[in-house]
Amino acid sequence: MPYWLKAGQAALNRSNLAEAIGHLTKGLGLIPSIVDETGRAELELGLQATLAVVLAGAKGFGVPEVEQAYVRARALCDQVGKNRQFFPVLYGLFLFHWVRGHLEMARSGAEEMLSIATETGDRALQLIAHFSLGGVLWHIGDNRASLDHLAKAHARYDEKIDVSLASEYGQDFGVWTLSYLEHAQLSLGYPERGSRAIADALVLARRLNHPLSLCNALNFSSLSSIHRRDPQPVLKFTEETLAIATEQGFPQYIALATMHRGWALAQLGGADEGIELGRQGIAMWRMLGAAVALPGILALHGESQLLGGQIHAALETTDEALIWSDKNSERAYDSSLRSCRGEIFSAMGELDSAQEEFQFALSVARQQENRFQELRAAASLARLWGDQGKRSEARDRLASVYNFFTEGFDTPVLRDAKALLDQLA
Repeated sequence: MPYWLKAGQAALNRSNLAEAIGHLTKGLGLIPSIVDETGRAELELGLQATLAVVLAGAKGFGVPEVEQAYVRARALCDQVGKNRQFFPVLYGLFLFHWVRGHLEMARSGAEEMLSIATETGDRALQLIAHFSLGGVLWHIGDNRASLDHLAKAHARYDEKIDVSLASEYGQDFGVWTLSYLEHAQLSLGYPERGSRAIADALVLARRLNHPLSLCNALNFSSLSSIHRRDPQPVLKFTEETLAIATEQGFPQYIALATMHRGWALAQLGGADEGIELGRQGIAMWRMLGAAVALPGILALHGESQLLGGQIHAALETTDEALIWSDKNSERAYDSSLRSCRGEIFSAMGELDSAQEEFQFALSVARQQENRFQELRAAASLARLWGDQGKRSEARDRLASVYNFFTEGFDTPVLRDAKALLDQLA
């Protein structure tokens, strides 16, 4: 292996991204001096593919430089043939489209990877492909299919063997798979299973001692607490994320942790600080070229604005979130977004509009089999109806959703729903 490529990969393994970029860039500068055309193309392919991974970690997967590196690598794959670099390049392009919010393109890329992995029978490639498709399907809102692919990915993960994939792809797929398993299991109404998955992801990330994967596990731990409406743990997770991401230079995780921390502070009474942190985090996210999860991120910011008394600003924020949902076909946040809008209209005194939003949230959640968001929407609608004197209708609607759950009764969302049911009785 040529020196600059070997040095770049060694620096990547240490998560020293600045050093890795330096080595790989120097190696690319020497490419024109290589006489053999085939050797030149193969060397450049290795350098470009590795550089793309490093740039994604250092600057975020949504920046143009990452796309340029992967597009060039894909062209080189077509030139030299589908060698061992081909699949990582496909994955990189998939991830670029995913982060940019091009979910249908990302889905197509994941399906291409799964076709190749199935044809070759390669277990590691099947792990990556099933994770990729499962993750993007969750964002699209197909929770059942997402869980199916994520379970298949998890079954194929072997920590001792697959630890080497982190240096080639930038993340440990065991950590990522467990993190998205939590999302799918929680959405489908199994909070305890989700809790075990995200706890396992965090333990695995700490054991691997891979900073980028640890930031990922901490980020999903924050998200898990946010989805459960439990702000206090978010402060702990984001504090650690910010410390690691700042030291290592991971801007995407700085942006996410800043946004999540803002939501938690607003929920705990610090609305002004929470709103400002949310604004800063969203600005960073956009600067990185990222658009995935933007509807959910904007919904959280809208909640903070509502708590801070900025009602009309909150409505404008959620208006923008609806635009992004439609633009990117990202439906995972539709129900929570509509519930947020219902609360905003309630605060404005527009109760008919609030009811419409809560009922829309219920309908979307049912279509997606998102039992957790369905419960949140049902509770919001029940409160509204209870205040209007329709206590029997309110209790029946909420009970029909609550009675589905067989676990996770200590989760804040379920505790609040049970308290509301008792109040309406």
